[in-house]
Amino acid sequence: MSKVISTSALKKVSFIEPPIIVDSISSLNSSKSANKLFGRLSSARLINRIRIEPLIEKSDTDFNSPRSLPTTLFPRKSISEEVSNDPKTAAWLKPVKIWWKIGKFLLHNYRAGFTNTYRVFRDTRTLPTDLETQLFRKIEYHEIESRLNTTALPLDIGISRRQLQEWKRRNMIWKLPTFGLLVLLLEELAIVFIHFWPNFSPWNCLIPSVYKKVSDRRAERLKVSSSITGEDLNYKSVFAIPHKEALQYAARMGLVPVWKSLIYTWSGNTKFSAEILRKWHQYLFVDNWFILRELFSAENRDVVINDRELVNMILERQLFTKGEDLNAMVQSNDGQLVMLMRLIIYLSWQFNNTVTVGGPKLYNEKWGVNNVGIMNFPGSTRLVNIQEAGNIQQIEKY
Repeated sequence: MSKVISTSALKKVSFIEPPIIVDSISSLNSSKSANKLFGRLSSARLINRIRIEPLIEKSDTDFNSPRSLPTTLFPRKSISEEVSNDPKTAAWLKPVKIWWKIGKFLLHNYRAGFTNTYRVFRDTRTLPTDLETQLFRKIEYHEIESRLNTTALPLDIGISRRQLQEWKRRNMIWKLPTFGLLVLLLEELAIVFIHFWPNFSPWNCLIPSVYKKVSDRRAERLKVSSSITGEDLNYKSVFAIPHKEALQYAARMGLVPVWKSLIYTWSGNTKFSAEILRKWHQYLFVDNWFILRELFSAENRDVVINDRELVNMILERQLFTKGEDLNAMVQSNDGQLVMLMRLIIYLSWQFNNTVTVGGPKLYNEKWGVNNVGIMNFPGSTRLVNIQEAGNIQQIEKY
């Protein structure tokens, strides 16, 4: 069950931006009137032009980077059905053939992940180490200039979202030696080892069952906001988060290796944890900016989002609850709609009335500089389910 902020709790909360209420069609209609960005992004005309595409060759664009992300589908069921229905295979041989085909798939998945991890590292070698900070400042400069001169924001900032995503995962290269040795020694049995110790695997080599284990761990939020309790959502600096809690969150989210987080915890230097949170906050802003640009383009053309990308967007923003299988959700139209609506609500709440979307305020003017107090809040009183996502689609109001 998704956590709910009660009506009584809402009355006690100080919101810079009112949360989007998803309980009924009338409350959704009111939220669309109050939040113009939500009304714009959730229009049926725009939603119907967004296609979630599982095939890499049909979604290999400057927006998507499927090669750096893990597969969303493990074909155990299809392999089992194919072999079971094969009249040419003897009954006693079918279980052996099923496991042989599964092992073959795993080795192919590992080989592709190994190759793509190297290519991602190679293709991002010229990008600066502080790319998220540079892009954050560049976007802010463009928005200040746009507001002063009353000109349109530039659509190109010299780098694509795909490059940003691959830059973020380029450090997976350092997992290849250990991972390669594991696969060499254990072959398809390496999956058993990775199931218990997923940190040994490059990100794009994970299979859905292991990904589910990782996502359950990452469902636990940084204890800074009212995303669960309904407490105050006012400004919280990266330095306001207790050192130990910040490092535990960073390790959980894969922002820093566990061994390094233990060293930072032992050192007691709060600068390390604050810097990690600052960079993560800036990365999310830049990625959100790219996503908004792409969603807006759906007003004029069809937009393709790879299914791996949609799953990753939901994971990074913690727009799910423990127990939800994101890879299973993205396989159905209903699941895709729920995930897309959660993302739209999150973006609408954070960016409504900002210069990014044609409003009067800079993002930092609205929320404050590096405000991690809003990082976990999904933008709504609770995460939407399929019925509520369907209700949003029915309402045509700008």
